Amino acid sequence: MLRLRSFRARRGEWRGPRVDASVSDGAVVALVGPNSSGKTSTLLAIVRLIDHEGYAELDGAELSSIDGRVLRSKVSYVPADPVSYLVRNHVLDEVLAGPEFLGMDPDDALRRSLKALEAVGLGRRALDPVEALSGGQLQRLVMACSLVTSPSLLLVDDALSQVDSEGRKAIAEALGDAVGSGTSVLIAVSDPGKLPLRPDGVIELPPAENQELRLPELRSSGGRNFRPSLVARGIGFGYPGTGDVLREVELSAQGGEVIGITGPNGSGKTTLLKLLTGVLKPKRGTVLLNGSRPGPPRSLYLPQNPDPVLTERTVWEELVPLVSNGLVEPPDETTRLALERTTIGELGAGSRRVLATYLLAARRPAVLALDEPTAGLDPRNAGSIGNLVSRVAEEGSLVLISSHDESFVERVASRVFRLEEGRLVEL
Repeated sequence: MLRLRSFRARRGEWRGPRVDASVSDGAVVALVGPNSSGKTSTLLAIVRLIDHEGYAELDGAELSSIDGRVLRSKVSYVPADPVSYLVRNHVLDEVLAGPEFLGMDPDDALRRSLKALEAVGLGRRALDPVEALSGGQLQRLVMACSLVTSPSLLLVDDALSQVDSEGRKAIAEALGDAVGSGTSVLIAVSDPGKLPLRPDGVIELPPAENQELRLPELRSSGGRNFRPSLVARGIGFGYPGTGDVLREVELSAQGGEVIGITGPNGSGKTTLLKLLTGVLKPKRGTVLLNGSRPGPPRSLYLPQNPDPVLTERTVWEELVPLVSNGLVEPPDETTRLALERTTIGELGAGSRRVLATYLLAARRPAVLALDEPTAGLDPRNAGSIGNLVSRVAEEGSLVLISSHDESFVERVASRVFRLEEGRLVEL
């Protein structure tokens, strides 16, 4: 059982919201709040990856008194962004890392690891390199890594945002089995409608003060007389050791359209966006943007993790080139001073994603490709992304969106395709 009393996370001068809660053995409790409300920090403080104030008790022992190795055996944390938590090159080796750290019998560790991979739908990928997995498959992998040690407490940090419907069902069943065996689950979500399990209780966190990122309005280009044309013919592509991911992909689209691309984890959605924007070169076939190969600055790709796009220290420093080139409206002095004081590091995940999308949209590319743009976002930030997509399309850009967020795709896309067995099928 987990008990929290006046518990709050601490990062330097910053303090998270106070939490008072109990999570009984075999119970599921949802930690719900908008982006930047402190959900991730609360979970990280429970697992002692960051400091905390107040009182926390796990299975009758005060949290700070528990030995680190013992805590690792009792508590597993499932991150929203799995990449920085993966340390080994192959899928099975990654799952084995936890049991090996805890000194489990090798045969038992192998049996547990294979069972965990089967539970999340990755049994057939056990010997594959980690780098061959899609974003959603990586989220399944870190879930397997967390379940393999049969923890008494499982902390899940909005970790199903990139998982397809089949994967969500598999993970829900795996979590249900763990709960049935007595594991307590504390799961953080920005959108309560996306919970994989019905919770026994809900902890609501209030919005953070001044959490809204106020960005200047994008300036109109005055409309494009010539709208870009993107044509893909017979695209084939595969990664070394995995065979073809895409086979004979055909697509014709033009500026002003919003193209939604759906499909199961591992179907090649991210790969296709990279091919259509020139990040990757097809092994077969051609991709032409206005008659030549695509590439920046005419075509821009925003990955699932937007952080590589954010290279400056403050939000204002990111915006200076846009203001100087007349791409956005100059902010008033109050807004500018606030942006100067706001560092990129203090932005929540939702604000960082909105800012990265804004920075690329403001550059008015012929093609803008967004990979899982609403993953982990609350409704307000998802709405901001939708507004940016609509604005860019109205200005004449072609917008490509890869997403498992079917409601978002239906709302913003003018055409929707599904990747099936390496080919695009229009819905």
